Amino acid sequence: MLDIERELKYPLLDDSWLKKILIGGILNIIPVISFLPWGYAYRIFRKTLQGEDVLPLPPWDRWKEDFISGFKIFVLAVLWAVIPLILFKVSALLGLLAVAAAGILFPMALACYAAEERFTHAFRVQHIWQRIRSTRDRYASAWLTCCVLFIVGLFIWRLPVIGYPLGAFLFFYILLVYARLFGLVCRSEQPLPATTETAVETGPEDSSPPSA
Repeated sequence: MLDIERELKYPLLDDSWLKKILIGGILNIIPVISFLPWGYAYRIFRKTLQGEDVLPLPPWDRWKEDFISGFKIFVLAVLWAVIPLILFKVSALLGLLAVAAAGILFPMALACYAAEERFTHAFRVQHIWQRIRSTRDRYASAWLTCCVLFIVGLFIWRLPVIGYPLGAFLFFYILLVYARLFGLVCRSEQPLPATTETAVETGPEDSSPPSA
């Protein structure tokens, strides 16, 4: 079973967590530049899928790569939102059901995409559903945890004056938890083999002190 309590604390276990989350939160406030935090969280997601230790948190040292990854994830999310948006025009109820279905399927779709980083892999719905069913208890636990976090985040984001800036930092923290939880769940179903590039990258990181 997932240790939800530990994974909620996961972003805070890095000695430099405050600095790294401050950077992510500030970037999250800026339109377009906010693709960077998405790409950073995707890096954690993919490393977790590969079975790597992602503590300390990765340094903010891959700006171009994270921006491109974040933009691709944004495009993927938009594509997954197309059908729910169309159904909303037909019926609000159908639209809500489609949103719920997309929200349930998307984390595993992201894991399928991450395997070879091909967009087509993120839309093999039958395959995605089969993978979810094979780890349904852990998947449901991660999904419900993230739902609660997003609801709390939305509540804080709507607070007057402090809501928007505080929400930007909180949503970056939620992104990290989301990436970690679903990385663990989807890895347990079908591990993603580490690449040569990643193995080279993580070698020195394991023996060096945390850096921002």
